[in-house]
Formats: sequence, C-alpha cells, structure tokens
Amino acid sequence: MEIKNNFDYKKIKPTIVLLVVLLLGSLGYWLGQNRSSYQPGQNLSYVTKTIEEGTDQTSYYVKVAYPFFTAEEVDSTILNELAYQAAVKQITTFKQELSDWDGARVSPEDFYSSSLNVDYDLKQATTILVSWRFNISNYLTGAAHPNSFSETVNYSVKDKKIIELADLFKSQTNYLEILSSLAILNLASQPDLKDDDGLSLTLIKQGAAPTLANFSKFTIQPVGLELYFDPYQVAAYAAGLRTVIIPWIELEGVLSNQVRTLVDIKNNL
Repeated sequence: MEIKNNFDYKKIKPTIVLLVVLLLGSLGYWLGQNRSSYQPGQNLSYVTKTIEEGTDQTSYYVKVAYPFFTAEEVDSTILNELAYQAAVKQITTFKQELSDWDGARVSPEDFYSSSLNVDYDLKQATTILVSWRFNISNYLTGAAHPNSFSETVNYSVKDKKIIELADLFKSQTNYLEILSSLAILNLASQPDLKDDDGLSLTLIKQGAAPTLANFSKFTIQPVGLELYFDPYQVAAYAAGLRTVIIPWIELEGVLSNQVRTLVDIKNNL
C-alpha cells in the first residue's frame, strides 16, 4: 500500500527562513554584547616635572611634582597641559588658603613654616588611558597637623577628554548605590576601622553614602575601580587615606560601553 506524503514544504519555507534569520540575528547580538571592544594600547613614556616656590621673601614653601609625557605615539600636548594645570591648581588653592589663614601672619624667622608638597601615583599610562592620583600634603603655620588628601585625573587619550565617574556606567542605573554598598562592606571589613561601639560604621556610612561627592576620587585599573577616601571622610584623621578596589565583575551589570574600551574588562571578570 503506497502512503502519500501530502506535506507541502513550500508552505512553511518562509517560516523556516524567518526562524533562521531571527536565530542568526540573536546570535550576532549575543556575540556583540559579549565581545570585548578593548584593544591593548602601548605604554607611554614620561618624566617627572616639578614646580618649586619659596624664597627668603616668602613664608611658605611649595614643591609639586606632576607627569610630563614624552611619548611620540600620541599627541601629548593636551595631556601635558592638563597635567600642568592640575598641578598649578593645587598651588593656587594652597595660596588662597594661606592668605585666609590667621596663622600665616608669622615673624620673618619663620620662613617656610607653611608648605605644600605634592607627588603622584601613575596608575595607567597607555595610548588609550591615562589615570593618576595626586598625593597632597599641606601645612599652614599654627595648625595642629598637616592636611592630607587626594585628587585624581582620568583621561581618555583617544577621545582627548577627562573621564568622569558617570562615563563608566550605563545611564539611568543605580551605580552610586552599588558603589556605596560595596565600598561600605569593604571599609567595614578593614581591621583597623572596626570598633565595638559602632562609631566607625556610622562614619563609614556617612562618608561612603551614595553621592557623587563621596566618589569623586577614583582611578581606573585593569582589575577594577579604585576609590579613595581622604582622612576624615570615613574615619578619624589618624586612620589616614583609605582605598577600596571594586573588581569589574562586581559592576558588570551597570558598566558602560566606554569603560570596555579603556580596560580589558573581559579578561578581568
């Protein structure tokens, strides 16, 4: 007995084609989402330049170090001007504080009693990204102790612009809340910040609350985002500068496409 196959493939051919197109499109989208857009950059050569001020006609001394890039791979003009102006800004701020400080009225024998010292830690210096932290210490005559704090600079060499914290994250995400939660957990686990009366945790929660001001000082590292909390921000002055590195894997869901071009996110998850 002969069985006839009445199944008409022609009728479902358009449906099969559509399914194949959708499948390939989905695969392409998935690959695009999961493919790293990072391309390794070359290291930039640099030297340290220093601005010094202080004579027998002044009652202060200033020494500010900053990076000067000598690499031929990129146009360093804008970058070097940025570094220089960032250094000058520290001097200008110090002089303004000095002029407003009553203790600055010192006798001639107290030359150099007020001072500003700035050095830097260069975290990244490639043809893609430059990221550094200024370590700043100043003393005003008559103060109980020096003041220590940080300033950071993150610069996209390709785009020739400063990188702000918000640039690292997708828009309309709660990245500040995420940073705050992770930073608080990290700081609270640091042995020398623990106490029995809960005071340290209170200070940490205040200084690491989810505001832009609290997370304005950061550098971009291959392994994660490094955050800096100056003395008094999350603990007493004696506790000094506190740092927290948040691995990229803990921020994966909110990271922007831009940050994926700056560091090798894919190989650091």
